Amino acid sequence: MGAFAAFAHRRALGKKRENPVRRSRAGFTLLEIVVVLAIIGLVSTVALMNFDGLFGGFGQRPPEDVLHTAVRQARYEAAMRMCRTFLTFDEERNAFVLVDQNGENCGIFSLGDKEKFGRFEIEFIPVLPTETVHGKDDDEPSKYPVERLSFDPNGCALPVVVHIRGGDAPQEIRLDPFYWGPPPERDLKYF
Repeated sequence: MGAFAAFAHRRALGKKRENPVRRSRAGFTLLEIVVVLAIIGLVSTVALMNFDGLFGGFGQRPPEDVLHTAVRQARYEAAMRMCRTFLTFDEERNAFVLVDQNGENCGIFSLGDKEKFGRFEIEFIPVLPTETVHGKDDDEPSKYPVERLSFDPNGCALPVVVHIRGGDAPQEIRLDPFYWGPPPERDLKYF
């Protein structure tokens, strides 16, 4: 065998044969597909969370609707957590803030951006029951507003009149402590 033949023979022995099955397999691995799906899910979640911000407050809810939602949530959280909850209005945030008796945040209910929708002033005035000469209950608002509303786990709450100043026109809303309304949507699956 000549030098060239020996070189060719050694080269043929050192060369690996390609697997015909491996060559014909084209596509993506399971790991690549899972990573792409995770990225798509993350991007879509961020987009949905910021959807309201993209359109500048499209469909701004009236303040009385936000108040009723916040009160309903306060009553619900008090019953679910078995502790007292408190609802206040934060003028800096222009929002109702719900906390439990331990100070844990239970929710923030915004009335919208102050620059776009204006600044709101909220005043909670308790309604004190009185008894007339004829034995009928007659409710009259107190002269002293309170800083926050309190909701007990057993459903008790003081009736209040809420004065809302800001937005289109001043409003006065009377809150009945015994009306719960439907539960929040996130917990409808438990009923």
